[in-house]
Amino acid sequence: MTWTIHPAARAPGKAAGVVGFILLSGLAAAEVGRGAGWGAVAIAFLTLSVSGFLWPTRYRLDERGVEVRHLGGTRRRAWSDLRRIERVPGGVLVSPCRRAGVRDRVRGIVLRTDGDAEDLLATVRRLHDAR
Repeated sequence: MTWTIHPAARAPGKAAGVVGFILLSGLAAAEVGRGAGWGAVAIAFLTLSVSGFLWPTRYRLDERGVEVRHLGGTRRRAWSDLRRIERVPGGVLVSPCRRAGVRDRVRGIVLRTDGDAEDLLATVRRLHDAR
């Protein structure tokens, strides 16, 4: 099962607002910092912060596990590594941690969906249990 999420493509007005805010923030940082370097750093930092909104993220579920591709990077987790699967706003969290905690932000993966998250949850649980 594969799918792609690209929020900016679904909301071009919001995307234009986000890009405008980033550029204005970069100009402000360059002015306050008295150098274009500060502006470039601000633009880079803010752009990476909202990259999940601006650029597409590709998801793949198969018999081996979960794969997420974004901005040239790939994160993979085998089904055998995952200890917890739960519904979260906008998708499904898969995590190697048995209990919820701050480690989920780094070790867990949120599978975002534009469709029915309950269907995704059922599919993830089915594939995980079939391992």
